[in-house]
Amino acid sequence: MAAAKETRYLTASTPKDEEIRVPVATATGASDGPTLLVVAGVHGSEYVGIEATKRLFQWVVPERLRGTLITVPCLNLPAFFGLAAHINPVDGHDLGRSFPGDAGGSHSERLTDLVWNALVQKADFVVDVHGGDLEEELVEYSQVNLTGNTAVDEAGEALARALDMPMFLKRPEPEQRDASGGLYDMASANGIPAVLSEAGSHGMLDERIVAIHFRGLRNALHHLGMYDGEPTRENPSPLELRRFTGIAAPVDGFWKPYVTKGEIVQKGQPVGEMQDLFGEKLAIVDSDEDAAILGVITIPPRPRGSMLIGLGTIN
Repeated sequence: MAAAKETRYLTASTPKDEEIRVPVATATGASDGPTLLVVAGVHGSEYVGIEATKRLFQWVVPERLRGTLITVPCLNLPAFFGLAAHINPVDGHDLGRSFPGDAGGSHSERLTDLVWNALVQKADFVVDVHGGDLEEELVEYSQVNLTGNTAVDEAGEALARALDMPMFLKRPEPEQRDASGGLYDMASANGIPAVLSEAGSHGMLDERIVAIHFRGLRNALHHLGMYDGEPTRENPSPLELRRFTGIAAPVDGFWKPYVTKGEIVQKGQPVGEMQDLFGEKLAIVDSDEDAAILGVITIPPRPRGSMLIGLGTIN
């Protein structure tokens, strides 16, 4: 095969006949090998993942590559340009809950269907790169969601560990799987080893975090035998976590966390409080688990039922 780099846009139409655009950058290697798909910007304000994915494509020399590297530097362009946290502002849907999509559905469902059919189903491995949205701070961790398919699960775990994060979450196979969900979860459920890479806070373009993501993505190429070199191992023994769970706001109010990302908390430990707008305490929020704090919402306004803290359980 001829080694080359190419950039282009995938396109589709919205329910209102407006254009959906998805940027795609492909590096084709000089010899055969796997196809790795790296997707960033599922949430368009998570800039560190976007920058690291851009940087990976610029770094790769096609003549040294085996197989094919496909990158989507920013999946959610409406959110990127619209400064929207978590959702696609066109229809209010979360692309992180919208795969595999629907060609006849909403803007988000058509977008994810486009990427699913054009890119995901052609990949041998997938890395779903996230980076801390505008209202949250996250610890650096990788995650694999188990499927019950031993070959897929083992390949996914090995890839997630190659990302070299200080925490690693191996989520058990669900008793019942939803029809739609995150890219890495849905790809794994459909037989493609796929993992989550998380690091970043508050939508900041933090060079230290960009470098962590970039190192992990470069490691993925080395691990898969697509690029000569050994994976960098700065975290050879990551803290292993068992499940992801969240703490939701018990009431509408002004949120004041007591904890920060990376802390280890015990079941029953207070992790924050909800106040009213006069400063009166409405509720103390406790942890239901012995867990690591994976993420903290740091903005005060939180309606009842909204996420306050993400936990990775230790037991």
